[in-house]
Amino acid sequence: MAKRKRRSRAVNLTSWQKSARFRQIGSEAIKAFHAIRYKLPKCTAIAKVSRERCGNLAMTNGKCWCHGGRTPSGDGWHKPVWPADGPGGERKLNRKLAAIQRSSKRRERKLAKASAEERQKYDVWQKSHHPGSKADRARKRKERQDAAAFKASTEASAKPPSNPELDELERELAAARRRAAALEINLTGNRGIFG
Repeated sequence: MAKRKRRSRAVNLTSWQKSARFRQIGSEAIKAFHAIRYKLPKCTAIAKVSRERCGNLAMTNGKCWCHGGRTPSGDGWHKPVWPADGPGGERKLNRKLAAIQRSSKRRERKLAKASAEERQKYDVWQKSHHPGSKADRARKRKERQDAAAFKASTEASAKPPSNPELDELERELAAARRRAAALEINLTGNRGIFG
């Protein structure tokens, strides 16, 4: 197999980008950034092995680009992010579509190999993780929590705790009602409803 030649990046640079002034401006910008970098928020992800924080610069959600900082949140959660129009936009879109198709096929293969229990777990996860607006997901989550709380409260109220004193009083009350019914029958002469 023929070895591919690597093209130098300098080939694509303009004369301004190759100039000493351009490099000086870039160098000054990097130095200014490094002077304030330590003050910027850091990624809160924790390494599995060392149990130390990542330390990369955090994005808006508190994670770096490597630990989920680019993951859309809010209304864009769990939806693909399409590339913007511009140079190379079509190429990026085609790569994105191919990646989505590859991951879909990979997921289908994994589900085909899954056991019945694993498939059931996946189906439960799918039902509880619908993409959509943040408000819709919050409402559905609240409904699930309310339903679970209601179910727990009805199960708890159906089986009141056992109290020996209360049980004794209920037995005495039932016996008193039986005696009252027997006395009433004796007083009416056991005539029945037709007299």
